Amino acid sequence: MQKKIKNFGQTQLRNLLVSLGEIYREPLSNFIVISVIATTCILPIFGFSILKNLEEALSYWQKNFTIAIYLKDNLTIKQRKNLENTLLAQPQINSVEFISKDTALKELIDAHHSFATMLEHNPLPDLFSAHINTEMMIDYKLLEQELTQIDNIANVEADIKTLKALEKITHSAQIIFKIISTLLLASIFLIIANTIRLIMEIKKAEIHLNKLMGATSWFVQSEFMYYGFWYAFLGSSCAVIASKVIFAAFKPTFVNSMLMLNENFNITSLSATQSIAIVLSISFMALTSTCIAIYYRLHKLDI
Repeated sequence: MQKKIKNFGQTQLRNLLVSLGEIYREPLSNFIVISVIATTCILPIFGFSILKNLEEALSYWQKNFTIAIYLKDNLTIKQRKNLENTLLAQPQINSVEFISKDTALKELIDAHHSFATMLEHNPLPDLFSAHINTEMMIDYKLLEQELTQIDNIANVEADIKTLKALEKITHSAQIIFKIISTLLLASIFLIIANTIRLIMEIKKAEIHLNKLMGATSWFVQSEFMYYGFWYAFLGSSCAVIASKVIFAAFKPTFVNSMLMLNENFNITSLSATQSIAIVLSISFMALTSTCIAIYYRLHKLDI
């Protein structure tokens, strides 16, 4: 049994390397096939990078969502402390951070120096920055109304529109990504299957000869099935590299867009693990589709 497994492994390894050698011996035609596959793969892979950052940005916003609670003027320390305790008693609020008007003005000057220096006096109020409990289902509009009714609170602001817009954009991007990826991956497998069909047509006489010499259908199939693997592996590898280059070129644009959402959010491309997982997933799916195409073609050839 162990010997059979060893022989099977050696045969598959030989076929794997032989198919790579066959691709190398026909560089021009195979380069065109690999280029088409790589071009087709770029969009879903690049789209995955964008979608990954959108989902991370949404998750970051949901976990770190805050509400600005502006205080009335001239509150005493005791009144402010009582208000802080009242806010912490709200189940929707995890924690609160006091930001004085002087601190808020300093942050404004740091962010918009030219504009802030034109101010003759500090127009900003003291405020509490309330961190919301994201584990609860919260109606933010209702929460705003409830907080506004508490004594010594002048106004409440929550950037709900941005959060809802980000949720809609991410949800729409997920649907579009799934549809486009499915269509493009299906087209890749059709390209590979058609290429394998042409290779088998060219080698039809060789297949017949192998069958006459007693070769099994599995033996004949194993000679061709790794073509699809190599086409997908090389094409998707090129696509991953190209998508990383494109992502790096457009990263400043992405960074500026994300800074509007949160200055602490970090834009990242595909990690090495994700890149390898994508390449191997596409390669093994292509290997499966190749086996199906070969099986169907052998029956078509009446072999």
